[in-house]
Amino acid sequence: METALVETELTTLGDYPDIERMAELRAKIDFLKEFTKRIAGRWDDMMLAIVQDKGDQVIGEIRYYAGVEKKTKCPDKAKGLETILECAGGDFGAVAEMLASDPFKPGACKELLGERWGEVFQVIEKDELKEGKPSKKLVAVNERFIR
Repeated sequence: METALVETELTTLGDYPDIERMAELRAKIDFLKEFTKRIAGRWDDMMLAIVQDKGDQVIGEIRYYAGVEKKTKCPDKAKGLETILECAGGDFGAVAEMLASDPFKPGACKELLGERWGEVFQVIEKDELKEGKPSKKLVAVNERFIR
C-alpha cells in the first residue's frame, strides 16, 4: 500500500464522505502507522548494531551514535520531599517550584481533599476527536457512599 495512494484517496473524499469510506481509510492509515513504527524500530536496531560495531555514522547531515538513555527518578517520595523541604529551610514555595508539572494524582487526592479538591485541581477541557465508546453514559450512584 503506497502512502501517496492513501493521501490521494483522502484528498478526493469531499467534505462529507460516507462513513464506510471513512472507516476503510482509517484502517489503511492505522496499518501504515503500525507498519512505519515497526520498520523504524527495526531500522534503529540495525543502525545501533552498526554504530556499536563501526563507530559513529553520518547520513546526510545527521550523525548517529550509541547513546545511553537515562531516566532520573525519586524512588522514595516521602524521603525525597522531606529532604528537599529540609534543605529549603521549610519554605513550601521553594519546594513547590521544584515539583514537576502535575505532580499529584487527582484521583488519589480526591478522597483526602474532599470538598477542597477544587482548590488544588483544575479541570481543563479541550475538544478532540476520540476513538472508542462515547464518554457520556448512564451512571448509577449509591447515595450511602456520598459524603
